[in-house]
Amino acid sequence: MQTISDRIRELRKERGLTQKALAQKVGVSQGSVAHWERDANKLNAANMQALAQALKTSSQYILSGKPDQEPLGSPVDEWDDNTPLSEDDYEVPYLLDLEAAAGVGKLVDYANNTARIRLSKSTLKKCGVERESAVCLRVKGDSMEPVLPDGTTIGVDTGNATIVDGKLYLVQHGNLLRAKALYKMPNQGVRLRSYNAVEYPDEILTAQDIEHEGFVVKGRIFWYSVLL
Repeated sequence: MQTISDRIRELRKERGLTQKALAQKVGVSQGSVAHWERDANKLNAANMQALAQALKTSSQYILSGKPDQEPLGSPVDEWDDNTPLSEDDYEVPYLLDLEAAAGVGKLVDYANNTARIRLSKSTLKKCGVERESAVCLRVKGDSMEPVLPDGTTIGVDTGNATIVDGKLYLVQHGNLLRAKALYKMPNQGVRLRSYNAVEYPDEILTAQDIEHEGFVVKGRIFWYSVLL
């Protein structure tokens, strides 16, 4: 299976760059590039963004080998009851007071919320999400950078809690909501992975931890939008 280090090395060669040339583009030493091609876990969020730009790709592709999820970077608008609903759109609850912690965590505030975001019917259909199962909320913190920076709006399919290795999920961990990449572990355990692995190493929960710590998968993250 191809690793992050493999993709960095492969992209560098495809772009016709030496390690020295790539290092100059990113603004680091040649030794740093050589290290990334051996162990990309030491690649921080700031360097990841510069590296992706130098390699003419996205941070998400370097991290996962998959293209950006659509519609990454598309506008997010809030609507009220007086705004006519387009035939091509659905209104999805936007839980402004309920934030997913992407860092050390934020206490969940279950305040009532009537805000809405409009997502296209084609987006939900493409992602296999039922209208009634879709909710949107915001990410707080930096543990999922550079893919989900602080303030990112995410769409969650609350009807899909089945873990597929490497996919993004919204989970409840005690009294915290967290956005993490999940991996199944032996004996019904789970690994929680942050993209900013330098500052936030993997967390492994056993079946006993899951039961005692109140860990629940709330749904799969099927869409996100980053406004810079």
